[in-house]
Formats: sequence, structure tokens, C-alpha cells
Amino acid sequence: SGTSTLTVATAANTPAGSYTLTITGTSGSLVKTSTVTLVVNTTAAGDFALTSAPTTRTIVQGTSTTYVPTVTPSNGFSGTVSFSVSGLPTGATASFSPATVTTSGTTTMTVLTTLATPVGTYPLVITGTSGSLTHNVTVSLVITGTFSITVSPSSRTVTAGSSTTYTVTEVPGAGFTGTVTLSASGLPSGGRATFSPSSITGTGSSTVTIRTSTFSSKQSYTLTFTGTSGSITSKPTATLIVQ
Repeated sequence: SGTSTLTVATAANTPAGSYTLTITGTSGSLVKTSTVTLVVNTTAAGDFALTSAPTTRTIVQGTSTTYVPTVTPSNGFSGTVSFSVSGLPTGATASFSPATVTTSGTTTMTVLTTLATPVGTYPLVITGTSGSLTHNVTVSLVITGTFSITVSPSSRTVTAGSSTTYTVTEVPGAGFTGTVTLSASGLPSGGRATFSPSSITGTGSSTVTIRTSTFSSKQSYTLTFTGTSGSITSKPTATLIVQ
């Protein structure tokens, strides 16, 4: 009794397919057979490893980030690897450039989020496939809350020494709960801006009263309305025409 190891070596031009091998054992007049299956892959010989850097990215809602998956061949691998990713949060999309890597190299995976993408930590599974060979690598995407602000109308016209109003509206991303503080810049000489209220928590709006001076130059001004919450800012602009 005992065992024997049968080693099967294929050539580079061995046709791909499934083969039934018959193993025969002979002892005198005794002959026994057993069948096994050999599957020859459509890819080149060898294998590959898949890694990615960095392992973690942190971004705010509505922005994008990149990872760099790397294909490392082994044992003479020379196949073409295509890529996919799973585990993306709602509203996020991913693309690979280039879409495939032959033998070895890197691709850049770009992940784009929207303001509707929920705050959270997401494990993303990047998959590299070459024929029947498949390898995965897991990276982490951390999304923090953000917001945007809009201003309306886009333009106002006033007489020097008088005032006018704009409406600033906060649009929070999914899961954003911070307080946004408002300010304005680009005012004409002697002008000032008053916000009511001066900050917004959650969805809401503020009325901005712009007061000009009789000494304000008669010209067109670009006003920048800034919303700030921690390190996050949003800066829409509007036009003020002083006559």
C-alpha cells in the first residue's frame, strides 16, 4: 500500500480545455484504472498577486479619491488582468484606468461620491480576474459629512447708500449634522453684510442684507458668500451692481 505523486507538466501551446486522464496501475496480470480531470486554463501559465495602496482613504461627501492596485506576476504569468470593485456605498461610482493590466503593472481606481453618499466606513473589495484566476484585495473608504451652500438671486442692483438682500441656503449631505457659519467678502467700500441667522444647522436658509455707502464706487462687485463648518467650506458667488 502507499501513494505516488503524478506530476503533469503542460507546454505554453497546450490547448485550453478539460481533459480526462486515465491512471493505470499494473501488478502482474492485475490491472486497475482510475480517472481524474485536468483543466487547462485559458490564461498563461503561472499566477499573480493583487495588492493596493493606500489601504485607507478619508474624504468628504461629494469628492473623489484614488487607490492604486498592483499586479505582481509569479511562475511565468503573462496573462491580462481586468478589474472590478464591490462594496461601494450609495451614490458612489468607481472606474479603472487603465481597465486592464497585462503581466504586471498598476491601475488607478477612482472613487467618486455625491452629497447623497452616506457618512460611514466602507470596506471595498477590489477583484483582479484573468481567465479562471481571481484575486481580491480589500481597502477602506471613510466618508465624512459635508455640505454646500447656494445663493439667490445671482445678481442685485442698488443705488449707492441703499441696501438689498440675498438668500443663502445650506444643502447638507447625507448624515451631515454640523453647524455652518456664514460670512461675506468682496463688499464695496463702506458696505457691510448682515446675516439673519448668522449660522445654519441642518437644512435651512439665511437672509443676507447688504448695505452700501453713499461713498461706494458705482461699479459691479463679485460677492463671495462663505459657509464654514470645521475644515469644510463652500463659497458661492453673486453679483452686486452699485449705481
